[in-house]
Amino acid sequence: MDGKAKPAPRMGMLLALGAALLLPPAAWAQKQPVPAAPPAAAPAQPAPAQAREPAPNPLLAGIRTLRLELDLLSAPEDAPAACGVAADGLEAAVAAGLRGSGIRFVGRVPPAGLSAAELADMPELNTAIVLLHGRESCTFAFQLILALASEPTRLRANGAQTERGMVVVWLHNGATLKAPDETGTRARELLTEAVQDLAAAIARADRAAAAAPAAPAAVALPACPDRWRDLGSAAPQRLACACPAEAVARPASVWGSGTYTDDSGVCRAALHAGAVGPAGGRVTVVREAGRASYPGSARNGVTSSSYGSWGGSFRFDTNVTITTTPRSAGAIVK
Repeated sequence: MDGKAKPAPRMGMLLALGAALLLPPAAWAQKQPVPAAPPAAAPAQPAPAQAREPAPNPLLAGIRTLRLELDLLSAPEDAPAACGVAADGLEAAVAAGLRGSGIRFVGRVPPAGLSAAELADMPELNTAIVLLHGRESCTFAFQLILALASEPTRLRANGAQTERGMVVVWLHNGATLKAPDETGTRARELLTEAVQDLAAAIARADRAAAAAPAAPAAVALPACPDRWRDLGSAAPQRLACACPAEAVARPASVWGSGTYTDDSGVCRAALHAGAVGPAGGRVTVVREAGRASYPGSARNGVTSSSYGSWGGSFRFDTNVTITTTPRSAGAIVK
């Protein structure tokens, strides 16, 4: 589709599949080793342990629709008819592999009502097939690639630009060499089995995603108190809180420089101290004991006043790691 970068040119995939099949199928079959006589029966061995289920691929989780793209390269031209392989039959084999999986299948001819954008966003199952008809046999080779639309991005290739890319999340190869009257049936069986494996992989990914623990909800920092002393006896030693822009801009009295009286406006003092800018932000307020004096100064567009002895103080610490926990007044800084 226009504006969508493929994971690899389809013709390149087809040529890659055909590269290993350049010999006529009959000649290729003659080069296979002749099976040796079966060895004498060996003593019975214990049954092997059951194979472990493959690890889930998280990129497959949540796939509910697959759109088919199918390319068939054959030689000679009458190979599909001679080998009993037709595009419609191959599409039906892919659909059969998804039967009962709950995954919607969109064939080569999409149903009416789907927009180009909807089609472009659907996971795409690229099916590249090479079919060779020899004197006495047919060779059927295929490659399935599941590609997902990536996040909108800008790519450059030979001066061209696109705003959509594709990422490959699953790949399967297969091949068979059969007599012409057996090739079509075996080809369809191979495709159905491969797509059944894909459906099983999607189901594994869905189960793993459902079993994964939910990420903890982010805790938003509460707004800082207008004045530190408003917290009273509940004031912690350290408090993480947010100074929104409107609180930073709101007029409030500030006494001191660096260390402020606890009845100073917290967010105006934060701007004075350089802990936040005019847009506001997160601050860490540290409780301090009272001082004998608080010299005033002009900093960052805020002029603070001087004051004498006062019983409680606070300052800002901008070089700490903050761990937030839900609290009514703020978050304790550990």
